[in-house]
Amino acid sequence: MSAAPAVQPTETRSRLRVLGTEIGWFGLLGLVSFGVNVGLTWALHEKLRWSEEASFATSLVVVFILNFLSCRFLVFDARGLGWRGQMLRFGVASMVARGWEFLLFVLLQHSVWRLPIQWAVATVLVVSFVAKFFFYRRWVFGHSSDETKTLDEP
Repeated sequence: MSAAPAVQPTETRSRLRVLGTEIGWFGLLGLVSFGVNVGLTWALHEKLRWSEEASFATSLVVVFILNFLSCRFLVFDARGLGWRGQMLRFGVASMVARGWEFLLFVLLQHSVWRLPIQWAVATVLVVSFVAKFFFYRRWVFGHSSDETKTLDEP
């Protein structure tokens, strides 16, 4: 058996540089998304007199589309892969993430730790940020499997 080829230090540095850039863009996207969500909800409700529910629901849809497009074209640069499969995986992953965030919050609040709400929310958001980044990077925008290719055919 032959040993796996060694990764060169310059290749490792290059990979870490790409990873750092992607994490930076992902973090910036999170901040922009927060601002768009709050600002658009406010504008629709206060300026256009939409109901609170319609304003927030519309903002969630806009931010979902903004996040998908930004991850696809800016953060992970996954242009060459089929967008339909990515959109489906992104949508499912986003919904599942909300459920796990809620469960983790409840666990931190009502388990042995009994964290104060501020610490529980902050912990959940940090863990969620890291988990979503690596999940999106690998399974949503990282490759196109045979199942996904069938979703992307016209």
